[in-house]
Amino acid sequence: MHISFKLVFVLIILFFSLSFYPGFSQEQKDEMVLAKYQILQSKILEEDFTYLVDLPAGYEKTDKKYPVIYVMNSHITSTFANAVATLSQLSSEIIPQFILVGLCNDKGRASKYFPMKPNGELGEADTFLTFLTDEFIPYIDQNYRTENYRILMGQSNTGLFTVYSLLAKPTAFNAYIAASPSLGWCLDFIKEKAISFFAEGNWEIRSLYMNYGGKDYKDLCIDPIIEFAELLGEIAPKNFHWKMELLEQDGHVPIASLNNGLLWLFPDFWVSDEKIIF
Repeated sequence: MHISFKLVFVLIILFFSLSFYPGFSQEQKDEMVLAKYQILQSKILEEDFTYLVDLPAGYEKTDKKYPVIYVMNSHITSTFANAVATLSQLSSEIIPQFILVGLCNDKGRASKYFPMKPNGELGEADTFLTFLTDEFIPYIDQNYRTENYRILMGQSNTGLFTVYSLLAKPTAFNAYIAASPSLGWCLDFIKEKAISFFAEGNWEIRSLYMNYGGKDYKDLCIDPIIEFAELLGEIAPKNFHWKMELLEQDGHVPIASLNNGLLWLFPDFWVSDEKIIF
């Protein structure tokens, strides 16, 4: 019932958001299509990879370039609908307009996102990260007018992957949003990686937003996230941009994660005729 309520809530937000969105007409009642599934034949993954793209309003009428947000788990309808609704509601007024790219895990393999499996064996996270940086992101940049500013957003196991991506290849994205990252699968490994990360000094222009719900999984998320945040408080330099937020009334993967992360990343954005510089 909780999941169903969240989905209905997301779709209600989406409807009212798109009602005020250019190009959306209440006269057109036959269907509402958020995006169509597309497939890239990946040489690195050695399989087809499914993704979704939602372009900002006015994209076809301008030569402007746009930053890109990559949202994982977008094969889940509520996840992608939430992202579309959030960007529709915030874009141009509170945050910049974004190209939204949904990353789908239609094969259902959680190990794809694990840097280390619970049994201590290495996971497939490095392979998937290489796919993103060396194959998929260049493909998106080639086919769409993209600004050189990227955000990666993940949830639960893909939230773990998001945190790991920052620590393993920080230049891949400019900012990272991790909703209820399941750090408990390999907390010691992530902590060791963080210590090495800050020792190497690759963090100056990167941002990390993490959150969890008050009714989240205690051993997998709450306790490990708090412990990881305490480590960041001890070893992260003052000019490393990060935040950990508790949403007390939420469960696993708070529904406002993307909204809160974006508002935190762009606190000073304001509508003006001047070009926004990232």
